[in-house]
Amino acid sequence: MDVANPSTESAGSQMAPNMATIEDQILENARRMNLVAINPQHSTPSSEELLSIKLLAVACLYEEMEDRLPQVLLALKHALSLNPFLSEAWYKLGSFHMMNREPEAAVEALERCVSLSPRALPPLPDLAAALMLLKNHNRAIHFLQKALDIEPNHLPSLYNKAACHQSLEDWKEAIRCYELIVRLHNTSLRQAQRENQQ
Repeated sequence: MDVANPSTESAGSQMAPNMATIEDQILENARRMNLVAINPQHSTPSSEELLSIKLLAVACLYEEMEDRLPQVLLALKHALSLNPFLSEAWYKLGSFHMMNREPEAAVEALERCVSLSPRALPPLPDLAAALMLLKNHNRAIHFLQKALDIEPNHLPSLYNKAACHQSLEDWKEAIRCYELIVRLHNTSLRQAQRENQQ
């Protein structure tokens, strides 16, 4: 069974920006996505936390280069050794492990991210997707429901939740999820048609 790829948001950009721009983007992403960047007990970042954000920016730059995956991993791990509260680094580390087909390591990193930033939507369906690869459908459903509590119409989460229930042979819940997906698609289609007619 296919796993829907949740859309992930990246702190990097398509052009080669300067370091200050990437650091600003990281902090803006953290605010927008409800990700923690520093120890919540600190009113301002410590020098280690500032350095960790710079290392995350380096990882984002390396991420855009095809042959630099080992450097991405090294920069992320170094950032997290300095600042274990940097949830976007945990998120990126989990995504790195998923990209490299290492779901156990992805689950570990994404669980840390979710524990630090429970109201951040993007890590939840990604964590569920990693759990689905490990055939841990009940735990995947738990995190997919958390994502749906934040955004009830999040289609990748609904699709994966339906797929989990189907794998568990819980046909009633699977059908309910699929029916909701169809309703949401039909609503989107009607709305698009109305906008085209105006």
